[in-house]
Amino acid sequence: MANKGILIVAVSQHGLLPAATYELITAGRQLADALKEPLSAVVLSEKASALAVDLASRGVEKVYTIEHPSLAGFTEDAFAKAAAAVIQKDGYGKILLASNVVGRALAARLAIQLKAGLATDVCEIASNGTVLRPYFSGNLLATVEFKSPLAVITLAP
Repeated sequence: MANKGILIVAVSQHGLLPAATYELITAGRQLADALKEPLSAVVLSEKASALAVDLASRGVEKVYTIEHPSLAGFTEDAFAKAAAAVIQKDGYGKILLASNVVGRALAARLAIQLKAGLATDVCEIASNGTVLRPYFSGNLLATVEFKSPLAVITLAP
């Protein structure tokens, strides 16, 4: 596994991508440009194809679609298996998810399944791949460095 590239995991809610997905694209694009790595996304939904067109037009170089009726409602196991299949197939190094209930639940499941490092509620990603994460209601900021070749990150809005 090469562990190169950034993958955004986009999970639809009520048939639409949440606004946080577009914030992930902006952060992912900045990181991809700094690291000179590709930016990709995977759309997990019962109607993924329609949503993928929008992501492709916003600067994501490659968009995977995983479309299945079982992805109509969020279940950690189904979504984690689908995302992990893409991550393992192409060997991504950084996985970005929205820091919402669904994103954090999925991130935790992916980190365990893929034996990856995990940082949640991240407020900033440095060009060297370290992340800034608040603790104690934002009164303390910590820099997190990943020792594993794969990092799963949820970004706060």
